[in-house]
Amino acid sequence: MEEDLELVERFRGGDERAFDALVEKHYQRVCNILSYTVGATSTVEDLAQEVFIKAYHALGLYRGESAFSTWLYRITVNVGLDELRREKRRRVFSFRRTSEHRGDEGDLAEAIIGQEGADHALEQRELTEILQRALKKIPEKHRIVFALREVEGFTYGEIADMLQCSIGTVKSRLFHARLKLRRYLRPYLR
Repeated sequence: MEEDLELVERFRGGDERAFDALVEKHYQRVCNILSYTVGATSTVEDLAQEVFIKAYHALGLYRGESAFSTWLYRITVNVGLDELRREKRRRVFSFRRTSEHRGDEGDLAEAIIGQEGADHALEQRELTEILQRALKKIPEKHRIVFALREVEGFTYGEIADMLQCSIGTVKSRLFHARLKLRRYLRPYLR
């Protein structure tokens, strides 16, 4: 946290490289949050750029009342939610449905790592796809809280700050997310 505040102050003082350091430090986590918010799509990197552009322009307004990371991840969640809204509008006005195109990276990976490794890689990929499908079935407010807590490891307080809600609301949404995921994943559990 201290490092972030120091970088923010250096940036405010005119050091552009300080912002680059903030981007480098938080980029992967921003992408992870966006991925769980909007789904694993090719737009995640574009949305991450949007997050950092918004942060760049708004950094003068950052007052330090919460950790910089909390402030940045709040922007991230909002950008993700904005994208979901845009997606819904596009689906309403679009007659055609797009489908995900899968590359042949899996075939290449299987050839490289051998059959035993390929079987494990295939199993991991299938498990990831099953979890992604289950996550898409739960409401976005539950999915976001689940991803922030269980995948990214944020505390209840940090999540409440990011989403601007109470800790009780965070706990309730997490409870419902787990309950719904358990229901969707029951056939795959041993």
